[in-house]
Amino acid sequence: MRAVENQAALNASPAFAAPAVSIGGSAATPCADPAQPGTPACPVAGTLAPGGRLPVEAQVTPDSFQDYPVGGRTATETLAVSFFTSAGRFTEERGAPTRGAPSTSTELKDEKVAGDPRQVLVWAVVRDLRGGEAVAGPYLVVRPSP
Repeated sequence: MRAVENQAALNASPAFAAPAVSIGGSAATPCADPAQPGTPACPVAGTLAPGGRLPVEAQVTPDSFQDYPVGGRTATETLAVSFFTSAGRFTEERGAPTRGAPSTSTELKDEKVAGDPRQVLVWAVVRDLRGGEAVAGPYLVVRPSP
């Protein structure tokens, strides 16, 4: 059997840079898997003041933007970063980093939600729109009592 030459590389999943996420202007450390025995306490990545906003930035690696053939031309993948939280809202829930500007940001807004939690988890997910994805988080944000 002959190997096929000039075969296009398979799609690789995008990846977050280091640090993957910054919260409040500082590199955030994700929580360990709470399902594992002996998991240490989750480090606090930021504090969301009552009625305030907290900047959240996600950064992907420039290598995440793969070029691939489309007909007779070469296209570059489009990436989408989505932000998720267990409480509150983001000013923008989705961002579109580019190879030249591989980060995207939003703000977590303090809003009263059911149960009024003091601890909020935040995640970022990057998708390359061709089936690849990567998840960063969760990150712990605390909400002090008003």
